[in-house]
Amino acid sequence: MSYYDPEAEATGKYMVAFIESAGKVSPVFERKVREIFEDHMGTLEADSWYLNADVEKAFQEVLEEVGEKTMMEGGVESGKAIEWPDDVETVMDGFEIWNSFHEAAYRNSDLDFPAGKYTVEQLGDREVRVGITEGYNLSAEFAKGCSKGIVQDLSSEVNRTRLEDTDPNPDEQAAWVLEW
Repeated sequence: MSYYDPEAEATGKYMVAFIESAGKVSPVFERKVREIFEDHMGTLEADSWYLNADVEKAFQEVLEEVGEKTMMEGGVESGKAIEWPDDVETVMDGFEIWNSFHEAAYRNSDLDFPAGKYTVEQLGDREVRVGITEGYNLSAEFAKGCSKGIVQDLSSEVNRTRLEDTDPNPDEQAAWVLEW
């Protein structure tokens, strides 16, 4: 099954959150990340839509230019930017519907998941195994950050997250275990 459509369009909402998160590292990083995105897509606006292939190129260039740490921090902020429905009260509630938000972030495709999807398996009360399928084009570091951001946003207590890479399943390109 295919999980990538370069012609689909992605919402600018999470990209804007990602760019703004780079400013938490430093104004220089934010400027650099914004320039990279604008080189590929023009002026970025939260309520606009952008070609999936261009989004992929921008995220890849950001990863190469500013590194994994900035990419993960951007993912954290994007995960925290999700607007959860009122019935989402726990971290696991959020993980259970995470793919629906990922799917809704794209349009104009015949695929349900034109930019891959997340796999989530609950391992314990405060532990999940998360993966990304083939076709996920925003980088594993970004996805790891998103999963941490979900925990930070939905956990009712101050916590620390611990993330450890694990072997991906045959349908995944990367996987990790996250504890909080």
